[in-house]
Amino acid sequence: MAILWALATAFCFACGIVLVRQALPHTNAVTAAWFVVGFNAIALCPIFFFYPFPDLSSHIAVDIALTAFLAPFLARIFQYLSLDAIGVTRTAVIVGTTPVLAVLLAVTFLGEPVTVPLLAGALATAVGVMVIVYEKTLTSTQGQGLPGIAVGGGTRVCVP
Repeated sequence: MAILWALATAFCFACGIVLVRQALPHTNAVTAAWFVVGFNAIALCPIFFFYPFPDLSSHIAVDIALTAFLAPFLARIFQYLSLDAIGVTRTAVIVGTTPVLAVLLAVTFLGEPVTVPLLAGALATAVGVMVIVYEKTLTSTQGQGLPGIAVGGGTRVCVP
């Protein structure tokens, strides 16, 4: 069942970025991010009343507040800028570096172990992104190749 939840998550995110890409010609990335994050907050409010929350220490509260700023808001702005600059397909592949970046952060800051399968997966992801960067750089006619890719890659640097 857990795999189905993960696939449903991927499907929902994929639909979301396609819908935002359709809206971007009529708005901008910051407005889209404010709307999405604001709607998320409103939609999650009922959970507050039905889900028991444990007491939060100040350290945990700071971590959660920083996550709230980085992941849903700042990362969405970067993602929407990237969608506008390089499109859904390239942005989605580059945002796929999330596991690699999460692994680097987890190994560095949490001391999680590095395994051979983990390194193989990270290498495969990195090669895929390099192919996209190389292709976009070759086909770019407006000088947007590398800056657009950099924004796309930066999208998930912020997501824990």
